Amino acid sequence: MAKVEVFIPGILRRDKNKSKVTAEASNLKELLEYLDKNNLIAKEKLFDEKGQIRRLLNIYINGKIETDLNKNLKEGDEVSFIPAVAGG
Repeated sequence: MAKVEVFIPGILRRDKNKSKVTAEASNLKELLEYLDKNNLIAKEKLFDEKGQIRRLLNIYINGKIETDLNKNLKEGDEVSFIPAVAGG
């Protein structure tokens, strides 16, 4: 397990006061389960009906986009969830 810093934008937060949290997880999938279990992010905001990461949601680890839920996390990693902004 690695301690990581997680940045959560307001639109994804369940707790509107926590934009940054520390979590422990071995990989990205465990981190997402932790965030849901601890009532920090709702899984339905992250995953579509097929269980895939939503098309307009980008997950970054240390500033690099990541799509592999089995990606191992290291102590001190920074994970950010950035929803795409669209409009016209």
